[in-house]
Amino acid sequence: MAKKILIGLVIVLAGVAIFFKFSGDNDSKEITQDSEIVVDSSEIIEPNSSSEQKNDYKESEKEVEDMVMTFAQNWVKHDSIDERHNSVKEFLTEECIKKKGIDATVSADLASNGEIETVAKDVENDNRYLAFGSTSISGVRQFVYFTITLSEDEFKIADFTVDYVENGY
Repeated sequence: MAKKILIGLVIVLAGVAIFFKFSGDNDSKEITQDSEIVVDSSEIIEPNSSSEQKNDYKESEKEVEDMVMTFAQNWVKHDSIDERHNSVKEFLTEECIKKKGIDATVSADLASNGEIETVAKDVENDNRYLAFGSTSISGVRQFVYFTITLSEDEFKIADFTVDYVENGY
């Protein structure tokens, strides 16, 4: 069973990697020998020389990854749908809460016991993250992955999708 989950995880990760590699415009990106990164033919980004600037970036990136991880963990570990919704509400924008129906009372005692293994940042979109893990719902073990888009205006999640993958055999 664990082998099937691992194989499913590898297949999904390979698909996601291929998606990110081929989505977007890759024609204008290159790395030069002078330690400059050319992102667009009209924009040059110089590497940071200050270690203080690098540390600030890593801290804020870690905070984002921690938020995404906590959100996803709360989604896959709950005793009821209402408990799940209440535990993730603080991470979502008001618009996302309304769009996803997180405020609705469901009264479904559908427990889930899961674990998120990995959070990854989209290489093409700085506001999008992926989270991968597994969960067990009603005794059925499933691979789960999230696509999470962050708000540009506040430190919250603007949109997300959750995909569950069951092993066929």
